[in-house]
Amino acid sequence: FGIRSGLDPSQAEAFAQLRRQTVHTLPYLVHDQPVPGAIDALEKLQEAGVDLAVMTMRRVRELDEAFSRLDLEKFFPPNRRYCLSNDYVKTGDTKDKPLLMAKALKKLPAASDVWMIGDTEADIVAAKTHGIKAIGVLSGIRDRTQLNLYEPDFTVNNLAEAVDLVLDTAVLQAV
Repeated sequence: FGIRSGLDPSQAEAFAQLRRQTVHTLPYLVHDQPVPGAIDALEKLQEAGVDLAVMTMRRVRELDEAFSRLDLEKFFPPNRRYCLSNDYVKTGDTKDKPLLMAKALKKLPAASDVWMIGDTEADIVAAKTHGIKAIGVLSGIRDRTQLNLYEPDFTVNNLAEAVDLVLDTAVLQAV
């Protein structure tokens, strides 16, 4: 963001460091809210019997705070939550997220149909690294052009569309 905003490389790095140290801290996380329609989409998946897991580049304390405050535990039991340890030193989301996914895949039960629904390039890279179908969702800060550079299997406007795609595909496979 910094370079695209006109900062030189050293300024951009300083900005990125400040952002990392600030944005994902508890005083700011209280402002996070689910995107519109997210709870309904999760309920729809749960009612359809889909086994849900969450994977995020947030740390344990950050994820726990959000799940508790937003009542998301009902969708993701503790053994379906994959995030970074509180002392994890990030190297870069597109490097770290595939490693996190590898850890999740070792612990999760085998499944015949696995999807990654995400709104960042790291989500798509992680899925493709592990041969998982990826749906890019335009609910985050990335636009269609940015996400499509990483070649997701599908790109949709919101989580509701992603859920419908997953459920429709499951129905077609069952026929």
